[in-house]
Amino acid sequence: MVFTMPDEHTKKPAVSSSTASTAIPADHPALDLAATLLRTFGRYAIATEKMTAGELNELCEQWARHILIGSAAPGTDAKAVAMSIEKRDWEGVRRFFSDVRRGEQEFVNTRIGDFRDMLWVFIHGLRATFVDDQTADKAVNAQLDHLKQALETNSIDALRREVVGSLVLIGRTLEERRKRQTAQMELLGEQLKSLRGELVSAQQAMALDPMTRLYNRSSFDEMLSKTVEISLLSGQAAVLIMVDVDDFKGINDNHGHQAGDAVIGEMARVLLRTFPRKTDFVARYAGDEFIVILQDTSAAEGKMLADRLLKAVRAARIPMPDANELHFTISVGVAAIKQDDAPEDWLRGVDEALYIAKQAGRNRAHLRDETG
Repeated sequence: MVFTMPDEHTKKPAVSSSTASTAIPADHPALDLAATLLRTFGRYAIATEKMTAGELNELCEQWARHILIGSAAPGTDAKAVAMSIEKRDWEGVRRFFSDVRRGEQEFVNTRIGDFRDMLWVFIHGLRATFVDDQTADKAVNAQLDHLKQALETNSIDALRREVVGSLVLIGRTLEERRKRQTAQMELLGEQLKSLRGELVSAQQAMALDPMTRLYNRSSFDEMLSKTVEISLLSGQAAVLIMVDVDDFKGINDNHGHQAGDAVIGEMARVLLRTFPRKTDFVARYAGDEFIVILQDTSAAEGKMLADRLLKAVRAARIPMPDANELHFTISVGVAAIKQDDAPEDWLRGVDEALYIAKQAGRNRAHLRDETG
């Protein structure tokens, strides 16, 4: 049998979807089936980031009415008169259904991915939490390995089973650890209470620098030791800030010692304004050097406060007898306490940070262990 291609001029026009639909009578069961499918789809709709379940249900109902009675399709003039079957938007129905299902699939896949990522974070976080207890680690890590294997499958039942098993084991392990740690924390609490009492007593008895009315060097040395003890026992963060007036000798040489004394006095006032908390300890370390101990302060917070101090000093102006104003700058070192820091280690660290700030051009702050 030989097939021949029809001539372009003799081809019959393609039958449009609207023309083809005229073969469907208005009471055809397929219309009821399509409307029922849409309404069922809407009744059990999944809420996504783009649309709530209620909004999707309403759209499905509008499309179902459009199919059954020819009411306006969603997004068109609601006052439009009922249309015949061949005029109904069958392509719009198909596109609506496909787009919503595709969107739901993407939403569900994303949420499953988020759930899996969350469980991975959960696993790694728990490993870190139990790292100090080798006995608990062995049992917990074995259970977490089971959970990891379940994660690598797509079985929701396996995931549920392993998560429940993990939670039971972790709960039991945490309860045992809690009992052990309660006694340790009670002892630690008594030690901290004693240390804090000694700290308050020592602070009240500390001597002040006569010129600035800040704490003096001996007071600072005692406070430094107490702060290190408390930090090691409690794990509380603390920061040292060391300050040096830039070219203080030049100020004395060019403007006289009275100007130098005025700079020291202004420096003390700016420090007290910048560090006003009762727990902030501000001392005159030596000559034109000052030092601050900040309790319960992170490295980032310490650096931020050092930058605030720099800004305040740059804005300071000291009136001079010749009606001019003297301004000055400072260099600042910042060091957060480390777990193994002795007082001398912490002090050496902040001194090195101050040295780096000076070498970098002065009028700036440097955080210990900070690169750049």
